[in-house]
Amino acid sequence: MACAPVETRHDCAHRKATGAIYWRANPRTKSCFRAASQHSLPRVSCDHGAVPIKYRKFAPGDVDAAHRLSLAVGWPHRREDWQFVLGIGSGYVAVEGGRVVGTILYWKHDARHASLGMVIVDPASQGRGIGRELMSLALRDLEGRCVQLNATPAGKPLYERLGFKAIGRVQQHQGLAHAGTVAAPARG
Repeated sequence: MACAPVETRHDCAHRKATGAIYWRANPRTKSCFRAASQHSLPRVSCDHGAVPIKYRKFAPGDVDAAHRLSLAVGWPHRREDWQFVLGIGSGYVAVEGGRVVGTILYWKHDARHASLGMVIVDPASQGRGIGRELMSLALRDLEGRCVQLNATPAGKPLYERLGFKAIGRVQQHQGLAHAGTVAAPARG
């Protein structure tokens, strides 16, 4: 059975971001397939001469660090948003030298469907395979499910290498809502 796309739209003010909705399916059968499960925690990767990167489950104590990461990449999420999405999902963090440098969260909808998101890698740590490893860990946990994600253009190459296909577009408008002024009633 093919996965049905679910399009989400956020309309408020000011800045507009465009992304895509992706889903992962077996290209031959067009149905969901099982992800390879070759990883077990804890995972450690290392650049030559660099501090090792450790991967572990996302814990409530990681929310402040995750919020700082989202601000670093220009995402509008508040601390409360992170608490909410972690409260209804699960995920992983990448830690380097005691500092969270990457995040991923996922949400299991039922036995066959899930979504993932909040895939962020610190700009100073990008290009080192951290996002790929976080995706591998999450996809292992979601094995057998059709997985959907909303992605920014920056993530497109990684997601396509992992077998995701674009199925739609997302228009996001973000900004601050300000209280308007109320006009006095006309006299008359």
